[in-house]
Amino acid sequence: MNLLNIPKVGDLLKLLAPRVLFTVALFCTVVLFVPAPVLSQLGLLPLRNSRRAELGAGLILTAGLLLAEGTSKMAKQWRQSAARWRVLKRLTPQEQALLRRYIEEDTGTLTLSFENGVVNGLQAKGILYRASTITDSSLEFPYNLQPWARDRLFRRPALVGAAKTSIGRKGRRAHRG
Repeated sequence: MNLLNIPKVGDLLKLLAPRVLFTVALFCTVVLFVPAPVLSQLGLLPLRNSRRAELGAGLILTAGLLLAEGTSKMAKQWRQSAARWRVLKRLTPQEQALLRRYIEEDTGTLTLSFENGVVNGLQAKGILYRASTITDSSLEFPYNLQPWARDRLFRRPALVGAAKTSIGRKGRRAHRG
């Protein structure tokens, strides 16, 4: 057996992309369930009559794969969301104090020293990111909150010790849940 003729697993998985699976499922559904006169006009009636079992199996298989793909993506998003909550609930007092400034100043950007260990720690945790690489000689850079972190912190300012009555999001009271 020549190993060069075996398709790569990645190439096979690309064939199973959700849009391809959906197209195959839609085709099988149309051929199986559209009335015979319409299929006859389309020239697909002989296909349905001769390959009904294969079309049915194809529909079940592609629908199952689409369901598995959707379930997998939802589970991944849930795990990611849970991990992000855990990170925010385990912040050190120094990290809380820094993040509290974003809420109290109602901003998404603060200019901070890149030599600051707390800033670097929050960046490593994926909570902050450096918004620009341009600075003056002070070695301070603009750091933004990741959108997911901003959303969660403004909804639950108590995670960083901010008062529940703090003003957030352009002067409106932040939702407290």
